[in-house]
Amino acid sequence: MKEMGKDVQFYFSIIKSKLFKKIRKSYNFTHKDVALLIYRSKSSVEQYEKEKLVLPLSILSLLILRGELLPFL
Repeated sequence: MKEMGKDVQFYFSIIKSKLFKKIRKSYNFTHKDVALLIYRSKSSVEQYEKEKLVLPLSILSLLILRGELLPFL
């Protein structure tokens, strides 16, 4: 049963990374743009997309919210 939990976490992590990249591209943001929006380094943004760093759900949410609000600022 524990193995299944690890598999779910693993695939959820992959899905978050792919969604992060898709959102970034849909807003036409560069890695640098996103780094400024979410208060992370450009290197961290690249590692999130390559699944080398675990992407916290809070960072994904922050990207979505800030990306939506940016035109109004």
